Amino acid sequence: MKILMVVLQFPPMSGMAVSRIYGFAKYWYKLGADITIITPKKHSFLVGNLDFFPEDTYFKSANVIEVEYLTKFRFFSDNNKTDSKTKNATNVRSNNSLKKWIRKIRYNMIGNSFDVNFLWEKAVFRACKRELQRKEYDVVFTSFTPQASLKVGYWLKRYDPRLFWICDYRDLWTQNHILKMHPVVKYFQTKKERRLVSYSDMITTTSPAFAEALQMLHKRDIEVFTNGYDSEYLSGIDPEPFFDRDGKVRIVHVGTIYQNVRDPRPLFEAVQRLMKEERTLSRTLEVIFYGDNANLGELIKQYDVKSLVKEGGILSKEDALRAQRDADILLLLDNVDEASLSAQGMIPAKVYEYIYFKKPIFAIGVTDRFFTGELVTKSGLGRAYGWDDKALYHDIKAILKQNFLVRANETYINTFDRAVIAKSFLQRVKKVLDAKRG
Repeated sequence: MKILMVVLQFPPMSGMAVSRIYGFAKYWYKLGADITIITPKKHSFLVGNLDFFPEDTYFKSANVIEVEYLTKFRFFSDNNKTDSKTKNATNVRSNNSLKKWIRKIRYNMIGNSFDVNFLWEKAVFRACKRELQRKEYDVVFTSFTPQASLKVGYWLKRYDPRLFWICDYRDLWTQNHILKMHPVVKYFQTKKERRLVSYSDMITTTSPAFAEALQMLHKRDIEVFTNGYDSEYLSGIDPEPFFDRDGKVRIVHVGTIYQNVRDPRPLFEAVQRLMKEERTLSRTLEVIFYGDNANLGELIKQYDVKSLVKEGGILSKEDALRAQRDADILLLLDNVDEASLSAQGMIPAKVYEYIYFKKPIFAIGVTDRFFTGELVTKSGLGRAYGWDDKALYHDIKAILKQNFLVRANETYINTFDRAVIAKSFLQRVKKVLDAKRG
């Protein structure tokens, strides 16, 4: 089977979305598929850190066509006199204010209806046409977000109707509960989404709740292939300990905190109570947040927990994984609105890495009635507390006294290995494709 993957999220770009797409490419290749990836050239000031270089045979031999698209826009060009690492860090820092301003507009007015990825969609489409003229493909795979990938999939299907187009949703578009839209904007964007996706042959997504929301929108069956962990990659990370061996119990959170969406306050209330009971608690306990953390500094001051709670900054992919591996407790923050399928289906992708490392997991803001909480409890690794700070308080005390035990459900955890998920996905595509061809 020949598969053309048209995606933004591909190494050296970093992030959870990259892990999903790269995992499919690698394992489909290992299962015998002929894989070609067409992706826009990565510029750090637009996509963030460029530090993900998997050390595996597939990455080194992958057929990747990287499309430059900013040659007409000189004000976007990188400063060639600056080395890549310095340039990466400088660009990310200098654009933080702009990104926050754009994020505010997106969250409150236009949602996913606009982003800078429109700059590459036509250049990537032209590259895809050239590739289709060079070689015949069976399948084209795109993954939303961004909207541009969906548009390219639509254009390719119109260009060559014989292609089997898989439209993968990692996130929702018009049904997204975080990115608000003005009612008029949402009306026209919903029409646009339905029109584009109506040309797809298969719609896939990452969770049962997302599938239900998409089914209501598109009136079609939706296939669920969850995110997962790549055991092959994770087993090869640097064995050097990430933390000092000072005897402290460390509660670690890795990832972005969104204001009023991922809320650590129940943890802070539990920690505050423990601090009142034990004045020297900072000698034995530390809570560290790594990533882009919205209003975290304000909350730390509000609860007066700065002696215990630290902001560790943004880590590279490798260091983030080492921090997770070497933590004593992994903290998962969510905020599930029972009335919103979008919220229920938005599973933090890092939870799969958490369960791979088999460390105790404290999940706040979600209960085991939803898929995120179910992952934590069924894995046998932790609890889903909702907003119960009292239960958190008792379990942290148990951890400090070494009385908190976990029993990993290996059988359940193994179903989320990317190799297993990718194999199931490819088998399903073959079955549907064979049935379509008669």
